[in-house]
Amino acid sequence: MKQPCISLMTSIGALILLTACAGSPRTPSDGGTQAVDLNDFTPKVDTFVVLLDSSDSMEESDGQKDKFQTALDSVASFNQAVPAIDINSGLVLFGKGAGNCAGHSMAKQIYGVSPHNKTDFRNALNAIECTGGSTPSGDALGQTASALAEATGNLAVFIVSDFEWEESASALSAVTSMRGTHGDRLCVYAIPVGDYRDKGALIADITGGASCGGVTAASDLASPDAMTAFVADTLMAPVPKVTYEKQTLSANTLFALNSAALSSTGQADLRKLAAYIKEHGSDLKDLKITGHTCNLGAESYNEGLSMRRAETVANFLAQQGLPANLMDVSGMGERSPSVSNDTREGRAQNRRVDVQIGTMKPQGN
Repeated sequence: MKQPCISLMTSIGALILLTACAGSPRTPSDGGTQAVDLNDFTPKVDTFVVLLDSSDSMEESDGQKDKFQTALDSVASFNQAVPAIDINSGLVLFGKGAGNCAGHSMAKQIYGVSPHNKTDFRNALNAIECTGGSTPSGDALGQTASALAEATGNLAVFIVSDFEWEESASALSAVTSMRGTHGDRLCVYAIPVGDYRDKGALIADITGGASCGGVTAASDLASPDAMTAFVADTLMAPVPKVTYEKQTLSANTLFALNSAALSSTGQADLRKLAAYIKEHGSDLKDLKITGHTCNLGAESYNEGLSMRRAETVANFLAQQGLPANLMDVSGMGERSPSVSNDTREGRAQNRRVDVQIGTMKPQGN
C-alpha cells in the first residue's frame, strides 16, 4: 500500500520542481519598432547571429524589470527593425532555458542559420520557457563559430547578456577562432543588460580586434527609434544620394537675341564648364540642363526657345566629351523666373540656362 503513495509523492515533487524551475513564461515586446527604411539604406551584412543569455543572473532586476525581460524585448525590437532584405540570421540561447527547464544549463541554436523570417524568429523567442542556471557562454560562441564556419560575405554577431560569465576563456577562444576564419568580415557587438561597468575588460576583449563592432547598452536601445537606428548602423549602409551644384549661364552671353545659335563667347564659356564638369570623374551621375526666358513675347514661343537653347548647350557639352546619356534637357520658358521681370535688368537675368551637376560620392566618403 505504501509504494503507490511514494510514487505519487515522487511524481508530485518532480512536477513541483519542474514548475519551479520553469518560472513564469515571458512575452517579448518589440515596442512598435519600425523597420529600417530601404529608401535610405542598403544591406552591408549577409548573415547575423544573436546570442541571448538566459542564465540565473539574468533573473535579477535591472532597475525596471528583470534583466532577461529587458534582453528579450531588445532582441524582439531588433528583429522588428530588420527590413525585408536578403539576409540570413540565427538565434542562440544559453542558460537553463535552452534545454529542459529542470535540467542543466546549455547552449542551443533555436533559430537558423537560415534566411531571416521575422515571424519565425519571433516565434523562437516566444517559445523560451524559463531562465536560470549557469552561463555556458563558451558553448554558445562555439556553436556560433560552427554555424558561421562556411558562411560567406559580411557577418555580424550580437551578444545580449549581463556578461556575468563564470568562465570566459572558452568564449574568448571561440571569438578568436571566428576572427581567424573570417577576419574583417566579422563584426562582434555587445548589448549589455544592467550595470556592466565592471565587465569592461571582458566586453572589450569580446568585441575588439576588428575594424567594426562595439558596445551599446540595452538601456540606450529602449526606444523604437534608437533600435531602428542601431540596426541601420550595424546591418545596413546609407544609400548614396545624388547632390547637385547649379551653374547658371547667361543666355545674353551664350546667344544672340531670339536665337539658339551659340556665340563665340558662349562656346568659350561652355568649354570651361565642360572642363570643370569632367573634374568630377566617375562621381558624375546626372546633368540637368534647363533653359529659361523672360516674359517678353508669347508664352508658347518662349517655351520653345528655352528648349532649343537647352538642347544647344547639351549638344555642345556632349561634343566636349561629356556623356549624353546623363543629360536631362528641358525648357521652362518664362514659367520659372529667378527674379522679377518688372525691370530690364531682371528680364536679362531671367534669360539663362541652368546646368545642375549631379554627383554621388562612393559610400564611406
